[in-house]
Amino acid sequence: QSELYSMLVRGIKGDSLLRLIERRLRQQLPGFAPPVTEWAALVLPLSPSVKWANVKTMLGAWTTSARLHEPFLKPCVFGCTAHDQWAHYLVCMPLWLAVLECVGLPCLADPAQRIGICMLTHDGPRALSIAFSVYHYSKTPE
Repeated sequence: QSELYSMLVRGIKGDSLLRLIERRLRQQLPGFAPPVTEWAALVLPLSPSVKWANVKTMLGAWTTSARLHEPFLKPCVFGCTAHDQWAHYLVCMPLWLAVLECVGLPCLADPAQRIGICMLTHDGPRALSIAFSVYHYSKTPE
């Protein structure tokens, strides 16, 4: 825990991890003021796997075909017509409907409000971790 907290506060290359998360979410969800401090307080006491799934989700560090610069962009793994990229998964309704229902949180129409709920409620980090796991599991070859 102390190592993750140190990284969150100290940061990477002069920018704290929390500021980086805030900046990336603002880029993808204009007008959204990510509650990163509150989210960090909820995440810190959780297991390492849940913490890192949350950090990777908030940073956009999913292994999408866009992020990995694959030769062609695959479609959304949940059946949408959008491309396989993190920006889409932040707003992907099939993903969030299933994940938020699983943890008992409402699936609001506004993507910023959905992510906000995940950053401000005790079940939110679990939802983010499940989204991360479901996405990566769905990409696993059979």
